Amino acid sequence: MMSSRVAVSVSVLLAVVAIGARAEAQTCAPHVPGGVVATEGRGGIGARLAATSQGLVVSWAEQRPWANRSRGWPDPQTFHYARSFDRATMAATAPAVATFTQSGPEVRPQGPVLGAVSDGRVASVTCTCVAGSARIGCVARTVIGVGDVGRMRPDGQGAGCSSGTLAATGIGPHLLVSMPDPAGGGLALYGTAVRAWQGVEMQGEVEAPAIAALGPEQAVFVRRAPGGIEARVFDVRGNGRSAPTILSTRGSQVGAPFALSLGDSVAVAFAQRRGRSAWKIHIARWRPGTSPTHEDIDTGALPAMGPSLAPSTANCLALSWTEGAGRATVARVGRVCNGALEAGSVAQLSRPGVEAGDSEIASDGERLYAVWQEIAAGRGARAELRVARLGCR
Repeated sequence: MMSSRVAVSVSVLLAVVAIGARAEAQTCAPHVPGGVVATEGRGGIGARLAATSQGLVVSWAEQRPWANRSRGWPDPQTFHYARSFDRATMAATAPAVATFTQSGPEVRPQGPVLGAVSDGRVASVTCTCVAGSARIGCVARTVIGVGDVGRMRPDGQGAGCSSGTLAATGIGPHLLVSMPDPAGGGLALYGTAVRAWQGVEMQGEVEAPAIAALGPEQAVFVRRAPGGIEARVFDVRGNGRSAPTILSTRGSQVGAPFALSLGDSVAVAFAQRRGRSAWKIHIARWRPGTSPTHEDIDTGALPAMGPSLAPSTANCLALSWTEGAGRATVARVGRVCNGALEAGSVAQLSRPGVEAGDSEIASDGERLYAVWQEIAAGRGARAELRVARLGCR
């Protein structure tokens, strides 16, 4: 009996030691504290991140006054950029590449968004609409890898120009892109396998869209809808394959969702709150044909918003979020295992004393990476983007 108790005590001690060692080894702090600047001093908004076996890329948008101001164009000129980084050293492999330059105020751009296809190539996608003619089209430019990923079909004549947000994902060798239907009240789908404009009627506006692959031929489209976070399945050609499913819990307010492919299912993270309680991160896991499961993630007492997800080891997920309110926000990252943040994994991405914006994380199958926005103190300071390799996997 005594030897049995000793054996149990020793096994418990060894387990505690192992857990402590794992927690220390899995800290998600940036490999280089504060990361490295991805933008080139001109500022950047709308950061996107993609990591594959072929490389790491950050994309963003810049806005600045038109060179010819005498014409009185009120809105700034928009540029889209992408920049690749060495995954081991995090050094930029080349200057930023311009993937889109707005040629006139009548050309209304949306994006950029990134999509990775099955061989590891990554494309930056921009959609444009020409005001007056309402001519709409999307272009995918390969920024990681060699060769075009395919023509974004179709070009179309819309009922007007949409001002909503794009979402994109790779599905096998193809890209699928969603945009709010310019006619209103629905969705329009473009892609390298889409043969005709796929218009989908939806109740309410298409707000905060996200999309993630579901196996080799389908994707889950997610949006913030009047009833909460709504998910729907489409095939690679943009055809609907399921009825809408609500992923958020009833009676709650919700923020913008982030969707992550888990093979034949998806994990969708979003901020959620009930009544006047603080915003908290919620993760819903959904396999079409089943009911979603729910995880409330305790990140602490401060409000938590803007989540992003990436796959991690040991069936865990990496989670990043923005914490705090006003100018006292920070970007954090950690691992979620069995519905809770893993002890010892949580780390701050943003540097002390700066205002942090939204973050995004990604995995290349071996390492985890993050991009986030920082606004330095001082009037007129630009929002720069910083990128880092993380200490956890």
